Parts: sequence; structure tokens; C-alpha cells
Amino acid sequence: MGGATEPQELGIDESPGKSVRPATAVMIGFTGAIVIAAIGIGAFMLYSHLTTPRSFTINGSITIYDDNVSVPPGSSCRGIGGYRDIGPGTAVTVSDESGTLLAKSQLQSGTSAQGTCSLPFEIPDVPTGKKFYKVEASHRGEVNYTESEARRGITLQIGQDADRSNPTVSSRPPSTTTTAPAPLATPLYPGASGMVYISTKSGATRCQISEFEVDCQSRFQNAPHVDGYPANGIRFTSSGTRQWVSGDLGDIHPVTLDYSTYSAMSWTIEATASGTTFTNTTTGHGVFVSVEKVSSW
Repeated sequence: MGGATEPQELGIDESPGKSVRPATAVMIGFTGAIVIAAIGIGAFMLYSHLTTPRSFTINGSITIYDDNVSVPPGSSCRGIGGYRDIGPGTAVTVSDESGTLLAKSQLQSGTSAQGTCSLPFEIPDVPTGKKFYKVEASHRGEVNYTESEARRGITLQIGQDADRSNPTVSSRPPSTTTTAPAPLATPLYPGASGMVYISTKSGATRCQISEFEVDCQSRFQNAPHVDGYPANGIRFTSSGTRQWVSGDLGDIHPVTLDYSTYSAMSWTIEATASGTTFTNTTTGHGVFVSVEKVSSW
């Protein structure tokens, strides 16, 4: 018989598939971590979107100041005569910068004291995220507010004696010169909005004035950019803070100033051909506004 072939030792068969390399395993784990993180971030953003308030409530009041108008005493006062449209149930509306109605409510029962009548209001469900909020009681003119201003509360005043609620004391020292008396200031009174609206003689600049703030709109030269656009507004407070803004005062009905001196609430206004100066008589801070230049102190 031929020689038998020696039996060969059989080895263990290796799997036909390729083994997973350590680097590949790391990449798979890293990718999985990214996916999990993305899911977590997405879930958080969705939760934040769903839980973030999409509306807020505007609280405020409108007060009638006028000794020539009789206001019935008691807890449900209302205006009569020229103010008979102001009383409990009077409509109060909020619109955005384009004039779209956002929310509405009505004046509540008011209280009277010394010839005044103050009626509160509450406007719920006002959408957030608008550039401006225009608030109007009855049909006495809209007043523009930013969202932060509207959230803090709104105070509207109406009447020929509205400025008496805001007495001011001049912080300027008495003049030591006697060669020329100071020019008399022509008073400007706030309307239903509690604001004074003015326009320069040239018509290039419009401003709204409140007790503690002056806001002016114009086509300023060399203005900084705000939100990607050249600023067309300047906001100045009685504390001396100045801020460039981009916006629109809306459909206001300003008083056109001559080149003279005026007073509006706690501000002295000096209008000249070169520009307009607003000085707060309580703090002494002021701002000079012209198309070419804006400066403050």
C-alpha cells in the first residue's frame, strides 16, 4: 500500500467578514454622540418655543385734567362735555407699526379727586415681537411704545391742565446778567396720549416729548447702523442717556415750531435755524438735534 498521507492539523476557520477596527468604532461612537446631542438641543429648543410666552398684558390708565370740566365724584367718574367720550367702557386698542389691530379692551371704573378723573385699563393677549405698539383710547390719537415700555405700564393724560400733575423745579442757577431778559417760553401741552408732538420749521425733524424722554426722527447724516440700517431716530432721557434707534413715530399730528423758545412738561425747547435743543429743567441734561449733528450733555 502506498504511504499514507500524514494527517494535517486543521486550524480554526476565520470569519469571512472583516473585523471592526478600533478607529471605526471611535467614529461610530462619536457620530452617535453628535446625533444624541442634536436631538437633545432640538428638544430643548422646541420646549423653549412652546413654553415661552407669546403674548403679554398692557396695564395703564388715562387721566383727565381740566378744571373747566365737571367730573362726577365717586368711584365711577367719567368725562363730560368735551370729554364725554372718556369713561367706563370706552374702547382702548393696540395696533402694530403697520396699523394692524393686535388687541383691544376698555376703560374700567375710575376714581376722581380735585377735578381729575383717572380710569385704569388692562389689555391682555397682546402679541410679542412687534417693532412698535400703538395705543389709543377712544379716537384721541395713537401713542407709540416699544415692547419694553408697554410692559412697564402706560400713563395717558388729557386736558388743558395735564402738565400740572408734573411740577418741575429748575436746577439752573439764576442769571447774573441784566442786559437782556430771558425770552418767554411758549407752553406746549400734552394731548390725549400724554405726549407733546413737535416738528421743526423745516419739517426735516419730528419729535415726541414725554416727562422723562425725547424721541426725534429725521434723516440724520452719518448716523450709525441699527439692525443693519442707518438709524433714523434718537432717544434721549432726562438722566442723560442717548440711544440711536431705527423706527417710525407713526401718524402723529405735531405742532410746527417757529424759531423761538418753548416749554413742554419738564423740558425747555430752543428752536433755531441750525437745530433744536431740548434741556430738562430738573436734571440739567440736554440734547441738541439737527440733521447734520446730534450732541448731548
